[in-house]
Amino acid sequence: MPRKSKKESTVVVAQVNGIKNPMVSINGDSYLVDTTVQLRIQSSAKKLFFTFGFSRVTMEELAQTLGISKKTLYRYYSTKDDLIREIVDQTEAEMSNYCRSLVESKQYNFIEKHALLGHFIGTKISQQSVAFWSDLERYLPEVYSSHAKKREETVRTHFLDLIQQGIKQKYLRKDVNPHVVMLMFLAVIEGGFKPSIVSTLPLTPESLYTMIIRIFFEGAFTEHGRNTYQHLLDRKEFIPKDYCLLI
Repeated sequence: MPRKSKKESTVVVAQVNGIKNPMVSINGDSYLVDTTVQLRIQSSAKKLFFTFGFSRVTMEELAQTLGISKKTLYRYYSTKDDLIREIVDQTEAEMSNYCRSLVESKQYNFIEKHALLGHFIGTKISQQSVAFWSDLERYLPEVYSSHAKKREETVRTHFLDLIQQGIKQKYLRKDVNPHVVMLMFLAVIEGGFKPSIVSTLPLTPESLYTMIIRIFFEGAFTEHGRNTYQHLLDRKEFIPKDYCLLI
């Protein structure tokens, strides 16, 4: 049987009643995109892919979950790979935006920012199964590699600023080289926070991050820094309810 030609799609922006609306063109046919449906697709896909891995979820199953036809689904995403790439891009952007907002915030000090960052990272990792990232590494290695590079860039950019704040606020020793600390921390996070490793430990992602911070900074904290961090951990309500509003 002859192979079916791959659907080719492009996205443009149309002006409808004075409002800009994205349009998708599939093999020459144009369709107006309903952003509400698109967001539903992304949300459902995240839940299914992050839970089971995307290799175990078909586009037909996703369409059934959404209560739409496959034809409608393909109007928004011509291939499952396109949908996966968008989900990964959103995950990267969410992490980068949160880190930037947190580091730039004047509301929290260095110690509080570390606690918030640990809670955020732990929460996000707990929502993503090993299966998803294993699938990404196996079936879309170029996307997996790109994601790793962007994650490293986020750590290099924002964590370095955070370390410098810690030194300025006297929570870290002034003789600590922030660039060296950043590189060491990057190596620890890259190695210790892989989903395949986290899943084997009798720890929640959040408690793992807290433990890494305590071990990693034991020699870098001033006495004031250690005491402040311990006091913060002793308070059960140390994570503000509105911390996610920083995103």
